[in-house]
Amino acid sequence: MDSLTISDNSAPKQEERTLAELLFPTYAKELYPVLEQFRIKFEAEFGETDLTRKWTSTLPADEQNWLIKYHTKRYWDGLPPFLQAYMKERFHTAKRNGRLDDMPDTLLRLYLTQQMSISKGGLQR
Repeated sequence: MDSLTISDNSAPKQEERTLAELLFPTYAKELYPVLEQFRIKFEAEFGETDLTRKWTSTLPADEQNWLIKYHTKRYWDGLPPFLQAYMKERFHTAKRNGRLDDMPDTLLRLYLTQQMSISKGGLQR
């Protein structure tokens, strides 16, 4: 994959959305249930996501794409911790399966240089 591109998906009504959808509204819709389950599990272990913070994943798609292209690490650091953990886990799985070539090259650079830290307060994994 050449790069990570955020699309502007039409979202369901606010009351029908999950917290994962609200915090990453431009992600592939078919993966929302998986992402929501991951979020619930992650937050049970590490604490709830700060909903008062403005996460990079909630910026308009064009701003996210600009950050990904020119400031990938800043984009990564601005993602909610559960989303960082989910994406990092996907990279680990791709590595185990010999499929890193299928991952977005912009984030792959962070993964290969071990810059995909997951932080929330004192949490560093």
